Amino acid sequence: MLWVGAARPKPNQRMDLNTKQLIVVWYASLAVAFVLTAHGLENPSSRPVSLIFAIAAVAAASIISFAPNRSARKRIVALGVLIPVLLVAGAVAYVVWRSEYSDAAEVARQQKEFGVDPFRGLPAIIDPKDLELFDMSLKPSPIPHEAWLTGRVRNKSSHAIQQFDLWIQIYDGGAKSDSAGTRVQFMLPVPVSEAKSFETKVDGLRFPAEWTWKYEIYNSLGPSR
Repeated sequence: MLWVGAARPKPNQRMDLNTKQLIVVWYASLAVAFVLTAHGLENPSSRPVSLIFAIAAVAAASIISFAPNRSARKRIVALGVLIPVLLVAGAVAYVVWRSEYSDAAEVARQQKEFGVDPFRGLPAIIDPKDLELFDMSLKPSPIPHEAWLTGRVRNKSSHAIQQFDLWIQIYDGGAKSDSAGTRVQFMLPVPVSEAKSFETKVDGLRFPAEWTWKYEIYNSLGPSR
């Protein structure tokens, strides 16, 4: 056979990868190993098989790298693989640390303000009689069936409160109006023996020409015990 314009291949010539090709091999093997490891962690039944194939993928990349690839600069391959992997691992570790730090800071703030850990146990149920409402005002809005509710709440219980529910009913003189009443939920932390103001928009109320209104606290919760 006549070979023109190219050197005749030598018998049993081995594959010779360059630097970029080896880096691609490593990235592919690490990606496969990561996917298999994640699959194994989520599926205990297939975990051994997934981990074996993950190890095999990394081992295959190692075998290819240690082969006599004369065109590859293996130090550059090592740096090209290790530096991005370390940067990604560092970024993930930083994100996890920031998340845990933020949660710990929030717990510390809640503990300082309320004296208990709000992320442990069940919410403390507070007797609505231990909450005092005053300076209450309900003003209809120009928009139909809408009003603005303002007022203040004082916590007279032995627990800090985090939320309370208010039931509002509109009356036409002495008789109840067509309104079935509206529930308003307030997420308002109020420490023991303190008072706080609130203001919110209330929907679903019908106001006759002459009206009065009544309100009642029927549920209140404190931090988790």
